[in-house]
Amino acid sequence: MAEYGWAYGAQTRMLVAFSLEGTATLPPRADPVIPTPVEAEFDVDTRLAEAGAATFGRCDQCHGPGAISAGMAPDLRASLLIQSPEAFAEVVRDGARAANGMPVFPALSDEELLEVQHYIRQQAEAGLAQAGGAGSE
Repeated sequence: MAEYGWAYGAQTRMLVAFSLEGTATLPPRADPVIPTPVEAEFDVDTRLAEAGAATFGRCDQCHGPGAISAGMAPDLRASLLIQSPEAFAEVVRDGARAANGMPVFPALSDEELLEVQHYIRQQAEAGLAQAGGAGSE
């Protein structure tokens, strides 16, 4: 869905019901938004990223395989939050966004969080390289 421009929070979700006698028209829909991986001052450690891929498996139902979101949750490749170990831990382990529907993973260690960060940044850099961005050099 990401390639079709269905980005988390960018389009209004609605339930549509049809009637054979209906005369209503649908409201205009938002323009497609394709999340763009952000460039970051982050040196990916491939060993950590490989270990993080397994842990990220818990996240891919919402954030998408390969960290490419289909719109159910934010595309983490486009998140600056990943650059800060403290902010990342606050959201993932401490529940800073639990009220918004983000599950809490209190059992993740600092090392596991670091591995997931490296995995997400690795995926962001791969997305940038594919798009011909800074990561392609």
